[in-house]
Amino acid sequence: MKMQLLKVKKTVNKNQFRASYALNSIKGIRKLLKDQFIISNRRYKGDTKASDILLDLNMAIEQANLTKRQAETFILVYGYRQLPQQQASEILGISQKQVSTHLQGALTKITQVYKDWNYNEVEVKVCSDHHSYDHGWEGDVVESYTG
Repeated sequence: MKMQLLKVKKTVNKNQFRASYALNSIKGIRKLLKDQFIISNRRYKGDTKASDILLDLNMAIEQANLTKRQAETFILVYGYRQLPQQQASEILGISQKQVSTHLQGALTKITQVYKDWNYNEVEVKVCSDHHSYDHGWEGDVVESYTG
């Protein structure tokens, strides 16, 4: 069952965070990486579906065989601190253009792993009775894989 939808959609209101990530596109991977901490918060509350999404993401990153420089830039920009590319370039002592090039290479490799796995899209919906403060979502991740 393949889904042809390749766009990233995200809505946030006081009761719900909902996003679809096209994991066979760089844009979808980039958005998933930016939102990973919203999803991660649910993992610590016993939400196994959130854990599955993050485990698959980590496995895809590992299987992508990033170069040392790709991994360094990737960690700085998409890791816990999520630094801007310019700040990452200053830390690494390289230009912002080089950071962008290394990130593009990393994202291309990660996207290829998902394509090899025949992933198309994953949808995440976190329902909440509380407003999100610093990604403090309460509720369950409801996700669906198509591929």
